[in-house]
Amino acid sequence: MEVQNTIRTTRKLSGQRGIGLPELLIAVAIITAVAAVALINLKSARASLRVQNSVRQLASYMEKARIDAVRRHSSSSVTFTSPTSYTVRMDFQNTGTPIDRSFTFDSGVQLASSELPVVNFNWRGRTVTAGASCVTTFSVKNNSNPDDGLNVDVSGSGDVTVENKHPTLPNVPYNNSVSTSSAVRTT
Repeated sequence: MEVQNTIRTTRKLSGQRGIGLPELLIAVAIITAVAAVALINLKSARASLRVQNSVRQLASYMEKARIDAVRRHSSSSVTFTSPTSYTVRMDFQNTGTPIDRSFTFDSGVQLASSELPVVNFNWRGRTVTAGASCVTTFSVKNNSNPDDGLNVDVSGSGDVTVENKHPTLPNVPYNNSVSTSSAVRTT
């Protein structure tokens, strides 16, 4: 009887199937493909977060410089020294004397244009720009994906806005002079 039990047990074990080599290879291929897609998306997400972090820090220092100019009843500025770094001139130590501090963007982040913007705030917190335009706009981009960028708008009143859309309208200089030509009719 023991011999028959042993034979039945052996038959049961040999009748069971496990995972074969083709199934194992297919499973490994699927896991590899999913991992590759996840890795690519992770790199893209990290690059996007570096752009957002850099722009958030820049906007924060611009707001601080504006508030400092109003508080001290003087001026302060944010000046780009290169496409990847900028200098903020304001009273960092609350002594009444402005000093310069330099900051850099995260790695792989830079200005989209070759023109380096300068934003000056007067004692009222308004911008004093050379072109007398209403809004100073510049873009900060990711080097690995130029389409992944954010726009920073600094209005004439000193408001700092971060947008993720590319501007559709060009900046137009504000001209408050009235034409004195004969084409203007008076009533």
